[in-house]
Amino acid sequence: MTTHPRARPPRLAPTLTAALALLALAFPAARSAHARCMSRSLQIAPPHGTRNLPQNLQIVIVAYGHQRDKVVELLDGAALMGGGKRVPMTLRRLAQQNKASYHTSTFVLRPKTPLASMRRYRFVLARGQKPPASLAYWTKKLRAYEIATGRSSDSVKPKAPKLSTKGYAYQAFGCGPASRIALKLDGLSDDRSSSAHLGVVLHVVERSASGRRTFNVTLLGHGAGQVFFGHGMCSGNFRQLKEGGRYTIRASVVDQAGNVSAPSNPVSVRIKR
Repeated sequence: MTTHPRARPPRLAPTLTAALALLALAFPAARSAHARCMSRSLQIAPPHGTRNLPQNLQIVIVAYGHQRDKVVELLDGAALMGGGKRVPMTLRRLAQQNKASYHTSTFVLRPKTPLASMRRYRFVLARGQKPPASLAYWTKKLRAYEIATGRSSDSVKPKAPKLSTKGYAYQAFGCGPASRIALKLDGLSDDRSSSAHLGVVLHVVERSASGRRTFNVTLLGHGAGQVFFGHGMCSGNFRQLKEGGRYTIRASVVDQAGNVSAPSNPVSVRIKR
């Protein structure tokens, strides 16, 4: 469906827009606003072209779109190729998170052995794999991905962040509602990774009429220390924030080697429209 917006959200800075586009986290707009969602997207951290990465790096991939679950077919058996040597990777699918997400799927890849020092690597599919034409968009994105290592590995955990919240927000759009909790991370710091390149893991306790449950949500990154738990109009990291439910959240930050900080202080939000 192609529609013209009746009300436009404020324009964000280009870097923040890119970081938040996948989650469709538009700032508040008119309640009856109409908009359109992109059909598909593939976001990768560290970003394509990143240099001086730790030799024990990890790669986080978030796929959005109706064929997002098919991306796993391209990741099974994938490797990094550098200096004529192929380095196989292990794949973690985050099945629980993907089932609860809103039109997104998250995958974590880690080389089975440390990468070589000061070497460029490119993403390669499993040997003999011939992806179908229906996966051409995803295949092209992955095959274009290149990174480069620095001189060492990284085993130092980042510093635990300080967490605060602006509470719960709900906006109705013509193509679907946005329902999310806004979170702010302060004190982001790591011995090697730039704070802008730190990922986030949310440790969530949900209490609702149906009981209590705990789970983690892995996020690709953050926009100037700001993240959202829930979903925007088109997609997001959690499908359903329960009316009347209470969510207690702690946050850890993750560096480019996959080292996870201690959890932050907790924040608690009740869902009430």
